[in-house]
Amino acid sequence: ACRRVLNPHLSSRFLLAAKGRNSFTSTTFQVNDGYAMIRNQKRSKDYVKAIKDCRKDFKGAVRLLNQMRQERQGSDVYAFASAISVCGNAGQWGEALALLSKMEYDNIEPNVVCFNSAISACGRAGKWQEALKLFSTLQKREITITVVSCNAAISACAKAGKWKEALEIFEDMDRMQNGTTTGVAPDVVTFSACISACEKGLQWAKAVQLLEMMSACGVAPNVVSFNAAISACAKGRQWRRALSLLDDMEVRGLHADIVSVNSAVTACARASERGDVQWASALSLLRSTHARFGVEPDVVTYSAAMSACDNGGEWAQALTLFDELVALAAAEKLGEEEEEEGAAESGGGGGGSDCGGGGNPKSSSKSLGENSNSNPKRRRLRLQPDVFVFGAA
Repeated sequence: ACRRVLNPHLSSRFLLAAKGRNSFTSTTFQVNDGYAMIRNQKRSKDYVKAIKDCRKDFKGAVRLLNQMRQERQGSDVYAFASAISVCGNAGQWGEALALLSKMEYDNIEPNVVCFNSAISACGRAGKWQEALKLFSTLQKREITITVVSCNAAISACAKAGKWKEALEIFEDMDRMQNGTTTGVAPDVVTFSACISACEKGLQWAKAVQLLEMMSACGVAPNVVSFNAAISACAKGRQWRRALSLLDDMEVRGLHADIVSVNSAVTACARASERGDVQWASALSLLRSTHARFGVEPDVVTYSAAMSACDNGGEWAQALTLFDELVALAAAEKLGEEEEEEGAAESGGGGGGSDCGGGGNPKSSSKSLGENSNSNPKRRRLRLQPDVFVFGAA
């Protein structure tokens, strides 16, 4: 059968000699059908690739999908999954659910990728109830549930601060059907999402417990996991736990970022609110940020340290930090302005070659786009004082 499709002349001569004219006609139709099927498959793959390339252009993705359906190119589950994913990236959860409905209309069974993308779309939009409904539907169907499915549902709950619902999914993972086996193993994303849910739900103890559980489950925590746990401790005014977790990151060889430092400084500031004065710890973290962690403090770091000093009655130290921040912010702004002027001069220097016709329009437009992206007015300066800084001062 394969030979007849790939080499129609050879197979047609063979069948003509063996069975006569009628067999030759039948084989010709088989050959034409085979080539048509190959063309349709190639056309379908082209559509799927074009839909994926839309990235966040959900209207373009839906338009391509509808065009594929109208041309009867056999819109398949992969095309729908790609379009749903684009809708999710664009935050269009309604469009994602509408595409799932269209799949039923076209008698196409959604696979786990379609459900995962739709759940993620609902989660990004804060529609955690819709995300859980989709996850429940996925569980009822005979579709293999993956860790990505669980992560999408847990992340939807985490974004909404629904820590109980997130932990309920986490605890049920052992009983979920995963193909021929029972149980879905959590990964670092699963734990990080659960810790984040507990952080938003002001459940610092559960967040720390989950972080400690990771090693027992053979999952190595990352910076995101630690940051969520440190932030949970900060909200729970557990400054000792926060600083201990920051030390633990160094022991594990993880590079703490500015989010890690800011959460720890905030923990010290909030401890001072209830009389447990930790302004010295906050100030020490601020001063050692660059040398110890290799990052520069930003306006959040200074604001939290100033609050810690204020709560500890060290108003003079708080004002010193404010003056320091203002000076750093002025230097940062000056540097950004000089960078903008240098970029403008560099961009203007190449205008003559374009006028002469020898320039490359594509490279010219590219450099113009790069200058546009590097415009400091389009970026938020890291050290500019805000209302919280002035309030602390």
